[in-house]
Amino acid sequence: MTGAIESRTDDADLEQILPGVVVYRFEAPLIFANASAFTDAARALVEAADPSARVLVVDCEVMFRIDYTGVEALEELVEDLRDREVEVRLARVHRPVLERLRSSGAIETIGKDRVFDRVANAIGTEPLS
Repeated sequence: MTGAIESRTDDADLEQILPGVVVYRFEAPLIFANASAFTDAARALVEAADPSARVLVVDCEVMFRIDYTGVEALEELVEDLRDREVEVRLARVHRPVLERLRSSGAIETIGKDRVFDRVANAIGTEPLS
């Protein structure tokens, strides 16, 4: 299998993940209590990827809530990985989470074009240059 998987992803054929694409399914709301665990795990997956990660897809299917600290953590992760030339994409984002990302302005940091309805769509899009 090419690419790294933190957890199962029902919506994508895992054997078809593009080299350099890491899929991270975060199985909780992104809130104060676990924001640093989220970013630590995401960074560890990116660092462990072989070949080197160019894209991190965050599967948000179970992330039904995000608070202020979660938004900040996600923005910092996006900026940090962007500095390392790794693009962050979000997949299966619930409406309340997307609304929070919009109202906070974080969607501008992430990029509206980096939010996908399915993991397979996020994986199947070539990394932006």
